[in-house]
Amino acid sequence: WMGENLRTTHYQNGDEIPQVDGVEWGALDTGAWSYLQNNAANAETYGKLYNGFAAVDERNVCPAGWRVPIDEDWAVLETTLGMLQDDLDELGARGAEQNIGGMLKQPGTQLWNFPNTGASDDYNFTALPGGSRDSTGIIQVTSGEVGKWWTATSVEDEELFNRELYFDSTAIYREESAIRAGHSIRCVRE
Repeated sequence: WMGENLRTTHYQNGDEIPQVDGVEWGALDTGAWSYLQNNAANAETYGKLYNGFAAVDERNVCPAGWRVPIDEDWAVLETTLGMLQDDLDELGARGAEQNIGGMLKQPGTQLWNFPNTGASDDYNFTALPGGSRDSTGIIQVTSGEVGKWWTATSVEDEELFNRELYFDSTAIYREESAIRAGHSIRCVRE
């Protein structure tokens, strides 16, 4: 796994991924990215937010030798961290008793809101609260509260699985997200 969130503006073949903000975001049916809170200064720390179209584009948003993880890649990581087999396919909060989410979050409250429950970053994943953008492109979750990461696994038309970590939880959440939402991407080696 990469040790930080993606911040590219191009697909692997060199094609540009457009930056889109505001209401235009919700009308897209192609890949796009934006800054957290529309602030370029956030990219260095949190990476960029991508819509799901960018996450599943065949041109690959990740650099050569890397790819957007599928749902099963996250399941392997979660199993490695001690998640129970029966919980892997569940939606919502999972692995709280094993502190799965905490083992992935960067410790402290400089970037995560207080109390940043269970945060220990035992495996140098360094998950940060890069926020998200809803499928309309207007409502944004601010930094400090949540980190959300795409998978390249479709749930059904217009939805993909994602993973979420929260400042006040030791769990890792497996959710279904509208493809037009904006989340971080954490690449995995091919």
